[in-house]
Amino acid sequence: MELISASNIPFILVVASVCSVAIALYFKIFSVTLAPGQKMKVASPCIALLLYIVVSGFTPKYVGDALSWMSCHRGSQEGAAISLAITSIVLLIVLVGFTSVHEMAIKQRIVGETAIIKKVLKGILWAIFAFPVSIVIAQAVHALVDFFGPFAHGEQLPIALLKSIREHTFLFWFFVLLIVTVIPALEELLFRGYFQNFFGDWLGAQGALFLTSALFALFHYSGSQQASNIELMAGLFVASYLLGLCYFREKSLVASIAMHASFNAFSVLFLILGIQ
Repeated sequence: MELISASNIPFILVVASVCSVAIALYFKIFSVTLAPGQKMKVASPCIALLLYIVVSGFTPKYVGDALSWMSCHRGSQEGAAISLAITSIVLLIVLVGFTSVHEMAIKQRIVGETAIIKKVLKGILWAIFAFPVSIVIAQAVHALVDFFGPFAHGEQLPIALLKSIREHTFLFWFFVLLIVTVIPALEELLFRGYFQNFFGDWLGAQGALFLTSALFALFHYSGSQQASNIELMAGLFVASYLLGLCYFREKSLVASIAMHASFNAFSVLFLILGIQ
């Protein structure tokens, strides 16, 4: 008899999430006090957001033109995956460059502690406890949505793209690498490094966590996801809140990137194993 199979994964996730919440409450993980420090100017998150919008708006067009010029993958799923990959890499380079021009106090506040091995291991540990919680909440919302009537559901865009390129081995594994490295670093730098720090200055820890999580969920909205947007955004809100807790409590962007990367790695692993 198999201890772990696709049929009993939901039960395992529910038990794991209940245990995780109980442990978090016992150790008062949800209680966060922000250390005093230099406040981030409103220009920083605004410019970071503007850079994100401009680069993500123009880069896909140039990538598409280049693919068309090379007569390969234009308008295909493979082309969409290549475009997303290049856009994400360019965005990360631009935001890292923008971060580098800040004064040292702000840079240190964004990045936090950089004991890499220690913070990576802590981020992975956070993910092990937090991942079941976000999945269970997303599935509970999915069941609630279906209770009110049959709705068309779609998959989260990166996962849908990943599925569509499974036959292209090199591109598939390159995209997997992107999902577990570049995208977590990019999103954590923008949402935790800029938005959460800025909101924390004016709204306190919990206000920053809730507002950043709402923005994080909204950023992942897509019409192609149809009714699945509701459950995905619920799960992503919870995931973002927990990522924010990790960032605040560990005082390290490295820890939240490692946690986010682990989240994505778990999702990819589920896809590879056929557990969806």
